[in-house]
Amino acid sequence: MDWAKFSLMQVVISSSQLSGALANEFADIGSDRLNKNRTWFSGGSGMVVSGRIEVKIVVQALVFWTVLTIAASLGLALMLKTGIVSLLLIVVGLSLALSYSLRPLALSYRGLGEIEMAFMVSFLTPVASFYVMFGTFDEMILLATAPIVFQMMGLMMVVEFPDRDADIAAGKRTLVARMRLASSWSLGVLMLVLGGAAALVGGFIGLPSATAALAGAVLLAEALVFWILGNAPESRSKSFWSTAISCGFYVLVIMIIAVTIATWQ
Repeated sequence: MDWAKFSLMQVVISSSQLSGALANEFADIGSDRLNKNRTWFSGGSGMVVSGRIEVKIVVQALVFWTVLTIAASLGLALMLKTGIVSLLLIVVGLSLALSYSLRPLALSYRGLGEIEMAFMVSFLTPVASFYVMFGTFDEMILLATAPIVFQMMGLMMVVEFPDRDADIAAGKRTLVARMRLASSWSLGVLMLVLGGAAALVGGFIGLPSATAALAGAVLLAEALVFWILGNAPESRSKSFWSTAISCGFYVLVIMIIAVTIATWQ
């Protein structure tokens, strides 16, 4: 374990995550102002629209965390000798984090944000981290991330659900905003089922059988939970619990995958 690489890569990941979140706060002021269904897990922080933080502070913080991400990635590539490939992977990740909300791409406004987030968070981040630590790629990291790519798509459907009316009013064309309520919820459940299937299939082509069975079972259980929740009447309680439970399931599967990668020989 190279703790210097680990620590600096954690700075990269945390800083780029904060950059993306701040970019989202800045770009979504219009939809956040209209959002009456904000939860702890969706709808932005509400800090700007409530007047508790000025827009210029958000912009300054966005610049700070972006610069820190770039500085840390250069430190990895040049000082810790992780190479140009690691630098390129990180630059792609940072660009996607900012492009989710900011123009000219503003992917979340074009119905592409869900796919981009699933790729960036569930695939690119662990692959880049693996490369930084070991200087190579391995089929294990591909098998291990496939289930959580689908799970992230499902999570995005659920997290965007409470924001749908505000997003439509503000012209933010997420997948959930483009689809009927029932269809978008069904798509989220389908993504979870596909994630469970990806884990189980992975067990036949190289993913440790215990990981495949456990991750697959958790994802299929999550799909069942959200199929049941989909039949519940719309309410603030449903918005809160659906987003909270979805994030909880995601963290659980991430932990299962992390243990698998950490113990892989």
